[in-house]
This record gives sequence, structure tokens and C-alpha cells, in this order.
Amino acid sequence: MSDSEDSHNVKLEDEMGDIASAPSLYSRPAFFRQTRTGKILKTVNERYYRDDLGFGCHFVDDASVKRHKQVDEVVGKPETIESASELLALLQPCQPHALIVCDANVLLHNIDVLEQADSLMPNIVIPQTALMECRANRMVAYDRTVELLRAVGGGKTKTTKRCGIFFADPHHAATQLEHDETKIERKGNSINDENDARIRKVADYFGTALKNTGVRVILLTDDAGSRTLAAEESSTYQAKSVREWVKELETFNPGLSLLDQVAQFNNTSPTGGTNEKDYFEAHLEAKLLLRGVQAGMYHRGVLRSAGSHSAMITIRQGDERVAVTIPSFTDRNRAVDGDVVAVALHPLDKWITASVDLKASKAEANRAIAPGIANETAEPTISEMNNVADTFALEDDAESLRPTGKVVGIIRRNFSTYSGSIYAIKSDSTELTDRERTASDYEREHPDGSITCVFFPVDKKIPPILIRTTQRDRLFGQRIVVAMDSWPSTSIYPLGHYVRVIGPAGSKDVETEVLLQEHDIPHEPFPAAVLACLPPEDYRIDVDNSPGRQDIRHIPVLSIDPPNCKDIDDALHCTVLPNGNFQVGVHIADGTLGRRIVYS
Repeated sequence: MSDSEDSHNVKLEDEMGDIASAPSLYSRPAFFRQTRTGKILKTVNERYYRDDLGFGCHFVDDASVKRHKQVDEVVGKPETIESASELLALLQPCQPHALIVCDANVLLHNIDVLEQADSLMPNIVIPQTALMECRANRMVAYDRTVELLRAVGGGKTKTTKRCGIFFADPHHAATQLEHDETKIERKGNSINDENDARIRKVADYFGTALKNTGVRVILLTDDAGSRTLAAEESSTYQAKSVREWVKELETFNPGLSLLDQVAQFNNTSPTGGTNEKDYFEAHLEAKLLLRGVQAGMYHRGVLRSAGSHSAMITIRQGDERVAVTIPSFTDRNRAVDGDVVAVALHPLDKWITASVDLKASKAEANRAIAPGIANETAEPTISEMNNVADTFALEDDAESLRPTGKVVGIIRRNFSTYSGSIYAIKSDSTELTDRERTASDYEREHPDGSITCVFFPVDKKIPPILIRTTQRDRLFGQRIVVAMDSWPSTSIYPLGHYVRVIGPAGSKDVETEVLLQEHDIPHEPFPAAVLACLPPEDYRIDVDNSPGRQDIRHIPVLSIDPPNCKDIDDALHCTVLPNGNFQVGVHIADGTLGRRIVYS
């Protein structure tokens, strides 16, 4: 920034006077960043705070909205909560009576718990800071959180009311960080630390307002450091991890089985106790990966699997693409299909020759489902690798070699939900299958009564997933959905949590739903907003009494839309007139009028 711009900013700050010194009304945080050329740029963000936001806003039933009789969800509109007494009146009864303030990591990894516990945790506060961080990292979780806030008439059961509060903490005068709190040391996760401090302010604000009312304010966060700071900073609320709070809920609600849906982030050995052995190398930090990719030390690409072990990525060499083979499970270093990874090439002595028998890998690729193309990178799939060079002749008379490499870090994860089954060991079995042997090696019981089971996804590209459940016997023989949570270096397989049961394995309807989910084909029920647009079930077209409409169903009409189109809205007809001329009609659907227009 030039000297004239700096002087102008100083002059502007002097002119602002009292306004600039009042953090409840106005703030101008400055940030410095360095460009690639080494130039230092100063960015100033102006932010105005408001003192009329109360305790956030919630969605109320909008009786003026016309509803379709098939829709039992309530359409809501936002309304500000003006006072603490109004907040107290809105809170729904539950045991224990509590108001939950959600951190960003809860929205990202434990949205299943929030959705299922609609009657146990009906009162939730979603700070804007947490919601925006969720949006920046995972749009699916963001959309589900927004639906959670809009669920005026209740979640899964449609009968339990829910008090979902959206709190605009970046603009609320009462929840701004003090000057000392914003001076966070600029290293590592400083922005995350600032966001955590702001969310703790929100919990303290609600805790102070609800003090001595019998309502506990719980800050739900899986960040151990944030929980420690919360205990030091304030006594108006309690900070708990998701697992701690769910365990407390289960003491008031026996047989809840909600603990199965809590995300896992640590690993324990099959023999008990913490497993200190590292099966994989540690991933490099994000900034080191960025520097390494820019310097040419590492190569960025999307990992594509032919199975749970073999994989490859394509890297760019100028305008050309080159396929790099990831030869072993260890070299994959906890990357799953679809992850954007950074890869380091092996030295030449570890490259494999083109004459190496790859029949096993090809057979595994044929059994696997060819993955789709990542939207962000448009990298080729396994089935499209034939057009990408994967062998090189270093010398004219030398045999061609296949470049190999290993994953050194994950740039962006592709964790998702998967359908499959857990396996039991047959007592009368004399010889174990590979899956039964794996289930036997990594299944263990925990002191709290839960059991770690091995879940095998239907998708062959995904490795087995370790889940922790209290209802193993009920899940045997069922197709279930499991979400992948993490993959620590101390675990041979990724960790996940149970989401829901699809149905008995082998059932036609169940296996159909499994196939739809495996191929990422949307099959969820239509939302209320879509169903509300449908005509009633007894709707009939009255051609005779509809002005401007003509019944031409006797004319043969042919669609000109391609076979794989989503909707048929363009068509033609051709008839011979009595005078021998041909009449050609062009049929075009008019979505605004809800009818078809014919030009002839």
C-alpha cells in the first residue's frame, strides 16, 4: 500500500473519532499478506456492529403460506428473539433441560447426531461463524444444517417441535472479541482459534442471559483446547465433547443408542489400550504441501482407485498428462478414491517396468466401479486412463518404465457415506474367508459395552471401515449406511460411524437403494418446497372449459430430446393436410404457463 493511502487511512481514523474507538458500533480489522513477488499488502475490512439483534432469530410458522395437503412440514419465516424472557418461552422441554451451542466441527462431523436427536436436543444455537466455516469446508453439511434451522415443525418425526436459533455473532455488539482476544499469535490455525473464541463468546452470552433459570447452556465442541479455554474463561456455561454429552443424554434416556452415530477421531488397538504404532507416515502440513507443489517437489492430482489397494493419479507435465502408479497400500498413505492429494515420485530404481504382469490390477479394476470425474479438477477416471501416458523410455534402447510415487499429504478429503454390511464369524466355519479373518482381527469390545466392528462397503474402491456400535447383533445381516470420519496414522483402516439401516441384505428394494447410493444417484424424498408445487391428487385437465387450450392428443407427436434427457419438453409432429401440403408442428413446453405451446 502506498504512503498516500496510509496517510489517508490515518486521517480517516482521526476523523472517525469516537466511532472508531467504540467496538460495539464500528471495527476496522487490518490484515497483512505477502504476494508472490514479496510485496506486502494491507487489507482493511470495515464491520459495523448492531445492538438490535437480540438473541438471534428462529423460524416461525408462516400461516399465510399456502400448503399442499400432502406436505406435513411447516413453512417458516425468520423472526428475531428480542429478550431473554422470550428466549426462555421458546425453549422446548427436554431432559436434561439445556440449550446447545454448536461449534463448526460438530456441524461438519456430527450432523447425524443433531438430526436424530430432535427430541433430546431440541434447543440448538448455530452461530454464523460456525455455519460459514461449515460452508467453506463441506457444502453437504451446510445444507443439512440450514434444513435443521428451518425445521419448525420438528425433524424426523414431524411431531416434535424444535427451537433452532441462528445467531449472527460477527455483527452482534454483545459478542465481539476484546482487543486482547483478537491479538492471536499468527501461526498455525490462528483463524480457527479466533473463530473458536468468538463461539465461546456466544455461549457465554446465552449462559449469562439464562443464569438461574434452570436451563443449562452447553457448548458442544470436539476441540479439546477450546474446551479447556472455556473452563478458564467463564462459568456461565459448560463445554463438552459430543461423546460426553451423548453419554449424559443416555443416562436420562436408557436404550437411546445415539452413541453409535458419534464421529470417531481416535484409534484403539484390538487388544485394548492406545495403539502407539504408526502404520503410515505422517501427512505434511498444508503450507508445506503448497510450497512443495509450487517448487515442483510434489505433484497435485486426484487419486483414482482400481480397488482398495491399487491406485493412480494423473499429474501435469506442461500441457501433457502423465499417469503415476501408487503401487501399494502403504504408499496410498490413507488416501481414498476421489481425494485431492500431493504425491512425491519414487526414485528411478523403484519405478516398475512396462512388462510387469498387471493382470491382477486389471482384474481388480474390472470388478471395481469406474468412479466419476471430480468437478473441481476434471481428472480422468480409471476407464479413461488409456489416453494418458503411463510409461517412459529413458534411453532409446532401454525398456519403458512406469513412474511410481507415494502420497505425502491430503489437500482435500473426499470422505462420504457408504452402504455395505458388517460380517460375523460363523461358529461352524473351519476355514475363514478374508473378510471373516479381517473382522476377527480388528473386532474388540470396549469397557462401556460398545464393540468395534469391521464394516465392508459395497464399493470395492473403499477399504473396510472400523465403526463403534452398541447394537452389533441387530446389524448383522442388514445393509447399513456408514459415514467415514477420519483415518489416523495409528489405524490400519479408516474410522467411521453408523448412520442408519437400509434393510435386510438380499431384499430387492434394499439392494436397489444400495445401488442408487453407490452410484451417487439422488433418491431422497422430495423436500416440502417441491411437493408444494404439485397439483392435488384429484387434479384433472378440463380441456373443454380451459380457454386457450386445444386437445391435440389425436396427433402423433414425436420427441426430439435425446434418450438420456432428464425431461421431454421438445417435440414435433407432421401431418398431411387435405390439399396435399404438410403441416409441421413444433411443441415447446412453457414452464411459466404450465402448458405446451405448438407453433405450426
